[in-house]
Amino acid sequence: MKKILISTFVSVLMISCTVTHKSDNVNLPAQIFNGITAGSSMPGITKTGVDLSEESSSTAPLLSVVTDGPNKGCFVSSHMYADMKANRIYGKLQNLSCVLKDQRIVDKPINGYVVGNDGKAGMVPIIGYNKSGQKLFSINAASKLTIVFTDSVTN
Repeated sequence: MKKILISTFVSVLMISCTVTHKSDNVNLPAQIFNGITAGSSMPGITKTGVDLSEESSSTAPLLSVVTDGPNKGCFVSSHMYADMKANRIYGKLQNLSCVLKDQRIVDKPINGYVVGNDGKAGMVPIIGYNKSGQKLFSINAASKLTIVFTDSVTN
């Protein structure tokens, strides 16, 4: 009897999660994914933020979402790194993920870079200092950016 109750409970959870997802007011991308040409760009907004210190030589992940065009709603992941001398955070695109209206998934590795509001490669960071006095470069969530593709993405 306990096994039946547990499986029923799991089924109810799965149904409620599905209903919650379907009721979200998300603008899914176009029904057909035809690819992206090299040199094309898309407006986006960051979903996550990034903090990089001057002693950090590593990259930090950044998740963005495309805000307009046929790929609106697609997610783009990037690896961000700081150039303290240039006062910029640069990003190298890694992956494009979309859920199409017919629920098919597009998940493609991509090449490209991030452009800030000033139209230049990289983004102008917010500059601050941590408790130990190290210089920090930050990009906040909900920052506008442009996603530029250097290679074609085919279906």
